[in-house]
Amino acid sequence: MKPSRIRLVTLIVLGLMLCLAGGVRSQGEMPLPARPVTIVVDGEVIESDVPPVNLHGRVFVPLRAIFEALRAEVRWDQTTRSVTAHTDGRRVTLTIGSRQAIVNGESLEMDVEPFILANRTMIPVRFASQALGREVTWDPRSRAVYVGTISPAELELRRSSVTVALAGDVLLGGRIAEVIDAHGRDYPWEGVRSLLLSASLTIVNLECPVSGRGEPETDKQWTFRARPEDVKGLRDAGVDVVNLANNHILDYGPEALADTLTYLQELGVETVGAGPDLAAAMKPVIADLGGLRVGIIGLSQIYPRGSWAAGRGHPGIAITHNEAHVRRAVTSLQEEVDVVIISVHWGEEKAHYPSDYQIRYGRMLVDAGADLVVGHHPHVLQGFEVYRGALIAYSLGNFIFPYTVESTKESCILLANFANGRLESARIVPVYTHGGHPEILSGARAIEILEKIREYSSPWQTAIDDEGFIVINSR
Repeated sequence: MKPSRIRLVTLIVLGLMLCLAGGVRSQGEMPLPARPVTIVVDGEVIESDVPPVNLHGRVFVPLRAIFEALRAEVRWDQTTRSVTAHTDGRRVTLTIGSRQAIVNGESLEMDVEPFILANRTMIPVRFASQALGREVTWDPRSRAVYVGTISPAELELRRSSVTVALAGDVLLGGRIAEVIDAHGRDYPWEGVRSLLLSASLTIVNLECPVSGRGEPETDKQWTFRARPEDVKGLRDAGVDVVNLANNHILDYGPEALADTLTYLQELGVETVGAGPDLAAAMKPVIADLGGLRVGIIGLSQIYPRGSWAAGRGHPGIAITHNEAHVRRAVTSLQEEVDVVIISVHWGEEKAHYPSDYQIRYGRMLVDAGADLVVGHHPHVLQGFEVYRGALIAYSLGNFIFPYTVESTKESCILLANFANGRLESARIVPVYTHGGHPEILSGARAIEILEKIREYSSPWQTAIDDEGFIVINSR
């Protein structure tokens, strides 16, 4: 990657709490935070296998983690499903699924109730801490809850980490070209540019060649291509890497593919998933992000005919069906980098749940060494699965695409935060695209899409909080 294209950012960002009403975020608002809330007790950051989650306007943490940090003795009553903690003469009893709490012998009603998440009992950190006589402070700048006497100004929470932003299908030809003619090449990106630019690395699936040459593929219902000048908007919006392994990149033949590779290289945008031969199509992009080496591979399950597959001396795309070759490539890349990301074009159009093939193949990629697998092609959102500490996003949906069906307008940006060579946290940022113009949602509209994603993710019991953070269980 060219140094100018890798933007290192310090991930101490101003917090943004979701309000209960509203719609899209304006361009002038602060960037969305990429990592979940941190809990600090007496100056020490709480580390637990299940991270804090934000639900119903409250921050919940694993019961054992917070009570141990508060040096409280804990007794669990299996019969009543209640837990009692006491320290320094103070005592609190909480019951799973109940808002009733007993604090120093007095019955109180909380506005939320404890619950089970990833086999951990989650309790509201503010109530539990205050019940044991501790002061609690929320600092929006560091997105930390401070318990005890240490003030936010006295503790430095900076950690060495990078954020990768990922989005789904991008089409800059067809009706999107008409939108660009009317409003300019930057218009499709205006609502998301600041967020994409704030990331250390941004990856999308480019669903069209960039060329004025070639003839449209015969016997193909939809063929697309973009004008070279229009792709500058993609570059200026902060996109660093595009996946070209999809069912439209050869719509105008190998000449247009060759032009695409040339134009994007001239713009400083890296490509994966397609090339003049199989080796080039399978070649990963490796980005050095301040000492964290990230490798990206692009693949496609979807292609109209076998001739689209890259081979020895034959231009085309990297396909999923040569599974043994793909597995070796992923394992080899894992040995070379700290983090492996796979961008894969797969699945059935308009289906909100992945096929058996997607599930099996996604897990195979993780078993081979992938830390993050991100899918596209269905044109709608699909679920998220946490598998062996890695994340599989089965479909991020459309991003910039001219579909008019309502479900195809709902998508998301995935913010994946990596530290110490592993996926530390991941956040779903709901997006709505109208007229080729994606906008970041907030408030009730964002919650509505997150609820849908929770439903699509229910086969794997994936936990997603009200800010879109996915619980990445480190066990």
